[in-house]
Amino acid sequence: MATGKGLPHSGGNGNGRPRTAGSAGGAGWGGSPVRFGRFELDLEQEELRRNGRPVKLQDQPFRLLRLLALQPGKVVRREEIREALWDPGTWVDFEQGINHCIRQLRSVLGDDAEAPRFIETLPRKGYRFIAEVQKEPAEVTPLRALPRPGERAPAPPQPATE
Repeated sequence: MATGKGLPHSGGNGNGRPRTAGSAGGAGWGGSPVRFGRFELDLEQEELRRNGRPVKLQDQPFRLLRLLALQPGKVVRREEIREALWDPGTWVDFEQGINHCIRQLRSVLGDDAEAPRFIETLPRKGYRFIAEVQKEPAEVTPLRALPRPGERAPAPPQPATE
């Protein structure tokens, strides 16, 4: 069902975004947050944060940002965007919908089409994410403290037995 400016309504999980693991790109990134500039794209929570604070972003612009940010430097064609954002059989003005999403992203990111820092427009081709992207490292298990000289090392933890 389409709502608003030609943008379909999507089911929600509390934040207005459907849980679609692995959709819209991101192979190999898992659920690790992706950082660029002052922003963090949390793939698990499906949330964009600026300086650690959540930024309000609708479902489709979020999915488009995920699609672009997980493929930095790659030209993402408008057709790929259409396929990632809308289900087959959806009848909306895709061109207007994509333009709307890009405008929303640029507004939230403080980006400028004339001097882009994040999203570059390639006329008649698509878009490219041009910011440096860093994947958040996986959670690290803390090391046990080493004994001081003259002390005995603590015994390693024993596995639980049933």
